[in-house]
Amino acid sequence: MLYGADFPVSHLRGRCVALGDSFFWIDSANTNLDVPYGRIDLSMIGHESLRMLKIAVMSLKLTDTQIEDIFHRNATRLFGLADMA
Repeated sequence: MLYGADFPVSHLRGRCVALGDSFFWIDSANTNLDVPYGRIDLSMIGHESLRMLKIAVMSLKLTDTQIEDIFHRNATRLFGLADMA
């Protein structure tokens, strides 16, 4: 497993929602965020992804080494790069 983020997409504000075998992006362009009961601020997509990954690794009780693999070492092995740990 690798974590990766496309910089322009990760800095957009919104949320991706699964719909069957597809998905839908919720953002301020297609959703009315003006509500009388409070303020709705969409978070950055990259932060949403990292929060979900954090919940997953905590649920699975992964070790620090396994988490470091997701963010760095698996990519260096995949691309044959020297591990710069």
